[in-house]
Amino acid sequence: MTEHKETIYIVDQIVPKPGKGKEVLDIYMAKYAPAAREQRGMTLVHQLVSPPMWLDEQSNTLTIIWTV
Repeated sequence: MTEHKETIYIVDQIVPKPGKGKEVLDIYMAKYAPAAREQRGMTLVHQLVSPPMWLDEQSNTLTIIWTV
């Protein structure tokens, strides 16, 4: 019997309030990410901030991609 290993991707997409993008990402990485790694066995693949600069008067979109 052949064992199939498939990769499952988990994509978190967050749109914080205007001017709060960096703060939300910092909190996410400090509080959610350690538990995701240690307790759920997830691996962080990529973080994307769009547009690629912190906006003060508009919202950034944060996309965080994990594998399990």
